[in-house]
Amino acid sequence: NLNYNSSLKCSPYGIIKEYSIYDPLRRRVEYDCIQHNNIYSNKSKLALGDMVYVKKYLSTKLDKKYVGRKKVVWISKKGYWVRLDGDKHFTHIKNLKI
Repeated sequence: NLNYNSSLKCSPYGIIKEYSIYDPLRRRVEYDCIQHNNIYSNKSKLALGDMVYVKKYLSTKLDKKYVGRKKVVWISKKGYWVRLDGDKHFTHIKNLKI
């Protein structure tokens, strides 16, 4: 039960886990940590010549979210920016799917 209990002055979940799920700062820090770990794990998996899908931004509800299989031509020194075959622009690694 995640609802606030007036007699306990918190939620039962808060008593069991010893922190409130409604704390926005803690939730933001946890989300940022998870997102950073996901990006870092993709960075280590990516290599030259790999075929990847690219995220399409203006897709409607029923469209595909990722398009085409493109080949990785260049990776930046830190590994967060990638140039794909046939594109003159760089793509951030979080917009790719292996």
